Amino acid sequence: MGTWGVGIFEDDLTVDVREVYHARVSQGEDNVNVAQSILEGYRSDNDDPDDYILVCIALAMLLHESVSAHPIIDKAKSYLLNEQGLEKWQEQGESLIADRKKEYLKILKKLNSPAINTSLKRMSGKSVSKNPIIGDIIRIPLENGNYYCHYVYDHESHGPLIKVFEYLGDEPSQEQLRNASILLGPVFCNIFRPLKLKRWEIAGHIEITDFKPPLFLNVIRGKEGVIFGYWLWGNGKEKKLGANVPREYLNLELDIIWSAEGLEERIKTGVNPLDPRK
Repeated sequence: MGTWGVGIFEDDLTVDVREVYHARVSQGEDNVNVAQSILEGYRSDNDDPDDYILVCIALAMLLHESVSAHPIIDKAKSYLLNEQGLEKWQEQGESLIADRKKEYLKILKKLNSPAINTSLKRMSGKSVSKNPIIGDIIRIPLENGNYYCHYVYDHESHGPLIKVFEYLGDEPSQEQLRNASILLGPVFCNIFRPLKLKRWEIAGHIEITDFKPPLFLNVIRGKEGVIFGYWLWGNGKEKKLGANVPREYLNLELDIIWSAEGLEERIKTGVNPLDPRK
């Protein structure tokens, strides 16, 4: 199926649709007209009903980043509610189809919630929301310009998980942020305090789709800070690694909850002073 996971955008077809959608919108076309055009063109060029349903759901998710109601969104809700478009998944076994149905329910819940306007106008000016929610873009003002991070996940014990983007200029467009390289992260960070103090501010919102939290390293220390070894931690897994970190885990972030001050210093210097591997 050209598919590597149960998420809607873990599929060659929907990845292509998303790329075309973003490319046309970035060139100034109206996002609603683009979505309608893609869906109508696909219906006339393809006879596979499951693929058409998949494209419709993908476009509904993309549209929902800026509008709450549209016929494409309504059509996608109907497909999701009635569990349509799953014929190809019948061959994949009960476990995978059950996971796909859970994904349907998550998307349906999202499409039934109010959309957060993510027009480019939201990428400048004052904060747009008092309380951060997953998907928010947060501006981090520093002496050498504004940096931006993306609130991508909320962990039950460690709190917000964020990605910090490479420097893009003081007022990047939403499209620039979508395609930006990551400077660091994902890392845990207490974003609530700097937002409350107006040290940082919410600058916009880009919906999160199909995000899976990464693994982290936990440092085991004894008296006087002597390192006994490392644990692999995350996604409900724990594994003792010993004193030496295997090559495949060398670039993992440490299990640290960063303060605003600590994260800002790391952004400015490019150095993680808490990492004993450096």
